[in-house]
Amino acid sequence: MQQGRADRASLTIATAELARIWQKALSPKPDLTQEEFAQWALICRASFLSGEDSFLQHKAGLLDEVAWSSYVAGVHFYMASPGMRAMWKVSSKQFSADFRNFVDGILAKVPVGFPADSYVAWQEQLRSETRQATEA
Repeated sequence: MQQGRADRASLTIATAELARIWQKALSPKPDLTQEEFAQWALICRASFLSGEDSFLQHKAGLLDEVAWSSYVAGVHFYMASPGMRAMWKVSSKQFSADFRNFVDGILAKVPVGFPADSYVAWQEQLRSETRQATEA
């Protein structure tokens, strides 16, 4: 079950084109074309459906607390993004009332903002690790 969760959550946007759309939509200036918006909407729908599945599995006792906590931490991280929040608000009526209440509750608690630039953070960590390796 965990493997299925990992596959559907990450591999959906692993293609170069969809990764580009993901990055653009989460940026401070998401100037999406209509075609890119359609792609973004489908990426988000897949993400929200995956989330609802995790929510329902946890509710049914099929998803343990460790996996659930991991999912909730991800929701807190990504739902800070204006682009993700806006898409949730546009499409939330497609999901069950219980799941909507869960996500809306997170939106009420998580301040809107832009996630840290993972690429920059990775480069900094890479430099640090490389320095340690050369000093060893």
